[in-house]
Amino acid sequence: MAFAKKKPGNSGGKKQKGATASAGGKGKGPSWDDAVKANAANWKKGRAEKDTGGGGIPDVPDGTYVAKLTGADLKVFDAKPAKGKQPAKAAQPYIKLKFTILRGDSKGLVPSLLLTPFASPEQAAFSAKQFQRLGYETENVEPGELKALVAELIKTAPTVKIQVTNSEYQGKDRQTVYVNERLTDDDGDD
Repeated sequence: MAFAKKKPGNSGGKKQKGATASAGGKGKGPSWDDAVKANAANWKKGRAEKDTGGGGIPDVPDGTYVAKLTGADLKVFDAKPAKGKQPAKAAQPYIKLKFTILRGDSKGLVPSLLLTPFASPEQAAFSAKQFQRLGYETENVEPGELKALVAELIKTAPTVKIQVTNSEYQGKDRQTVYVNERLTDDDGDD
């Protein structure tokens, strides 16, 4: 499948070298492909949502950074319920995109963006917007094609502007990463 690329434009952690992608996990449980099939309806409902702007934890301060996509993991959340919680309807596939910061005091740190495109139509819309900001149209991308889209992203390793926000959620530190826009390759040079 050839993915429709958007044109580039204006629209802590450990150091990492090279681009990587992994598509599985060891152990028992559903595979990425099985979990995608079980949750495909949410992606189909939210994938056409257009981007309208907005958007171990590495010690990256709040701020906007120039970064390069350098890795990704495709995994499945365990469907086992937490103690005292209702069982999950289905195991949820997720995508973890890893960005290496290219400049400043946080240069070399690797914050991550967690996408759960099958959890709900709203999460599918959020995920689709992040893919659009990375330079790819998502309206015609089928659920089973997301793995190939992530592989293509890793291959192209786009330079982007990301927003990092640190907060506390349910008593735990949380870092949220958003893609603001894809930059030209020249924008990443020091």
